[in-house]
Amino acid sequence: MICRRFIVAFMLAGALANVPAFAQRPIGTLLGEWTGESKCVGNNRPAWRDEQVVYVVKPAEAGQNAVSIAAYKIVNGERVLMGTADHKYDEATHRLSYEFTVNATHGRWEFTVDGASMTGTLTVLPDNTVVRRARLTKSKS
Repeated sequence: MICRRFIVAFMLAGALANVPAFAQRPIGTLLGEWTGESKCVGNNRPAWRDEQVVYVVKPAEAGQNAVSIAAYKIVNGERVLMGTADHKYDEATHRLSYEFTVNATHGRWEFTVDGASMTGTLTVLPDNTVVRRARLTKSKS
């Protein structure tokens, strides 16, 4: 019995040795392309429009509990990069978050991941006004 357990453990360790370390962690399931929509909430930003979006999620250089998200909107069938940012990942709550300041706007993106679905909000701080809601589905690894 002990010998059989040792063999199974040895085979499992060998199999995992061929998988990149990042992909072995739960955060590795976030990697890939996510497609969906980002919709405006309220009329706080009249110049903003609802958008079809593609998020490309890659390992972040910032650390083990972070991913880099390149966010694209689709314009005339083409991807237009809106920006790239490292998002912290909380494995316990399955939440991604990114806080930023651009010009006079201080905000926070937060996403909740549930399998192949991701929903999120863009909140303007410090008044906590939600100005955008996003819904995405994982399309590629």
